Amino acid sequence: MGRAQNNNSKPKYRKNSSQSASAQKKEAAALSDEGAVTNSTSSAASRIVEKIVIIAKLVTKTPLNIASGETDDVLDSYIIKNKDNEALIPGTSLAGALRARVTDAAVRKDIFGESGENDNQSIINISDVLLDKAATEYRDGIRIDGQTGIVEDGAKFDYEVLAAGASGELTLEFTIREDSRKNKPEDYYLTHAQEIATMLEEGISLGAGTSKGLGLIAASSISLYRFCFTADFIKWMKYLGGKLDCLQNLYSPVDIGKKHAADFYVKMECALRGSLIVKAFDDDVKSSEQVANECNEQSANDGSTQVPARQMQNKTHYIIPGSSFKGALCARAEKILAAINKNLSTAARQKYLAAIKGFANKPDSKGQKSRLFVDEVLIAKENLEPIEQTRNRIDRFTGGTIDGALFTVIAVWQKAADKPSIELKFGVKQCAEDEAGLMLCLLKDLWLGKLPLGGEKGVGRGVLQGLRAEIDYQGKQYIIGDGSDKAELDKLEHLNAYVDALVKKLSAGGNDDVATEA
Repeated sequence: MGRAQNNNSKPKYRKNSSQSASAQKKEAAALSDEGAVTNSTSSAASRIVEKIVIIAKLVTKTPLNIASGETDDVLDSYIIKNKDNEALIPGTSLAGALRARVTDAAVRKDIFGESGENDNQSIINISDVLLDKAATEYRDGIRIDGQTGIVEDGAKFDYEVLAAGASGELTLEFTIREDSRKNKPEDYYLTHAQEIATMLEEGISLGAGTSKGLGLIAASSISLYRFCFTADFIKWMKYLGGKLDCLQNLYSPVDIGKKHAADFYVKMECALRGSLIVKAFDDDVKSSEQVANECNEQSANDGSTQVPARQMQNKTHYIIPGSSFKGALCARAEKILAAINKNLSTAARQKYLAAIKGFANKPDSKGQKSRLFVDEVLIAKENLEPIEQTRNRIDRFTGGTIDGALFTVIAVWQKAADKPSIELKFGVKQCAEDEAGLMLCLLKDLWLGKLPLGGEKGVGRGVLQGLRAEIDYQGKQYIIGDGSDKAELDKLEHLNAYVDALVKKLSAGGNDDVATEA
């Protein structure tokens, strides 16, 4: 198509009958020289003048969920693997996560490229990361009805995740050409490569469920090499030959301003008052032979024919998954909104919360990523003790037990009472003051044991006791705990202003539905 357009356009050189033959030859020669200069300039502009290489060993700090799109009758989602059934992190996922962390638009365009009217190609090449020690776990999720507090019918989904502890090698290669470096400081790309390497060392989140504590990866070791051509040609050849020992590692961590003053962040230490159980989903995907063997063993022990429900765990920790923690916060938040203003409709409450916890794409609107984030809760096994409990179901009419309704659970209990054994982390990105007030109400309910976590809340499980909390917001830190001095307690009075802002918002604030209902 391009050639056809050129044929129809006016040529740059056209023979003119009024010119002499010698004049025509001179003009043709000049145009030929101009074309040669243009080609030479283009070649020089695209010449590679520098390479920067980052080699990092990445480790999954929390379970990772990068879905392959596959599903079957057992699971709704499987993690992505290559043709050899090896788990991996696609380079595209890493590129997207790193690009999102770069806040300067000009730097983001220079490194990762941009499409549009003034598009340019990315200068960075990111490898896939094949993962070793890639064990898999199974998780299940449910949707809680905000009004009734019970599971919505048909709202259960089961998925596979990659367990924490998997590792693999990542290679990032920056290719800097002459035109890319034009009008930029000599160390421009080296400085920003250092920033990206620091992001990897501090940790980035990718995949699904990042606001629920999934997908945190970090580099345990980093090497950064710079090659300036043609002076470093020999060094480049050694790198290609795998001789890295003779190269100088230029990596030096830099301050990238990880925390933002507008984010509301809570770290809370608490004790477990009673017992806790978040059922391990792994039991549901065991083979029929495994289930039969465990049922027979259980029957021999106590007459039950059911496999006991166990607390979710890995090799070193008991786990409260981020999805359970975040779900409990969201369900409680809706009740808090209803308690503050009983005149609010369900739709108004849900719209207010949707702006915080996010929502999926709809036919008439684009979805929004959740600003509410939580960390997975990992509890050291030495702090808790598993205890098996056998229960039965009572016939409410006769008051007697129901035949065959004997079941066993293995819940966990805290060994040392009133000692911090559980650490909760949660917050809201780009948090408005009224939203900070809502987070403080949730913190209060967790602290006083009014917001239990996990399953079987009806029999008193999952109740916490707050011991200490750190709150970071708008450049200030507040500490709540028995050791707080008077000066710290005076600072805490400022937090009441955020709760007042929430009450004002719900009574006559900026949300159109809220203002209408008030």
